[in-house]
Amino acid sequence: MAWGVQDLALMLNMKSPSPKGPGKLKVQRSAFPGFTVGMIPLFFGALPGLLFAADPPPWPGSWTLIHLPDTQNYVTTVDRTEILNRQMTWVRDNRSTRDIRFAVQVGDLVNDNTEVQWMRSRAGFDILGNGFPCAFSTGNHDCGPSGSGDSRATSFGLAPFYGPGSPYAAQPTVGGFFQHPDDPPGNTQNAWHTFKAGPQHFLVLTCEWGPRNKVVEWMDGVVSAHPFHRAILVCHAYLASGSARFNWAQSQSTMN
Repeated sequence: MAWGVQDLALMLNMKSPSPKGPGKLKVQRSAFPGFTVGMIPLFFGALPGLLFAADPPPWPGSWTLIHLPDTQNYVTTVDRTEILNRQMTWVRDNRSTRDIRFAVQVGDLVNDNTEVQWMRSRAGFDILGNGFPCAFSTGNHDCGPSGSGDSRATSFGLAPFYGPGSPYAAQPTVGGFFQHPDDPPGNTQNAWHTFKAGPQHFLVLTCEWGPRNKVVEWMDGVVSAHPFHRAILVCHAYLASGSARFNWAQSQSTMN
């Protein structure tokens, strides 16, 4: 599921740091005053014939929310981890200049749900540094044998990665986690965060892909408990075709 803001007005700029480097896409306007969304797309190299411009300067008084699409292919080989590492270095180095308040990643952190890929993912995001506020969703490639999505088993919630005891789970922005009764202890996939930008208070909800009814009910309760916050939902797959809720039990094998 692609994350977006209603009535978002876009002014896009793309840049590739090198012929084999990742592209950077930044959204410079939104329906929220002073709000910038920074998006980093999944490029493996520069597109033929595409001219890349320099980063535009931040708008006076603006702040930035970083949006990261699926990073799964950045952890499949050692060489490709350079793309993730350079992206995270850019985010870290521009935190002050662009007043980056929060970062979200929308799932498929890894491609095959293997320990080595989770280690590469954790190492890449560790570049942001402890205390950098961020929220991750899980996708189908984060779950099941070889990232098949055939089950909800994932290493996301293990302590060496993003589970209890990790810097990710201990962020001061975290308000709480939801433990589904069918899951083993320590599930950190379903979480809520809060942060403030100017006079605006934001609520960020992350959830499993194809969230189960109990998860949706929990999120509804969290939103209801924060009536004066603007809510952002970070989810890999929520709606299917025809605007129906995504049914994980029926559709896991059709996800890409």
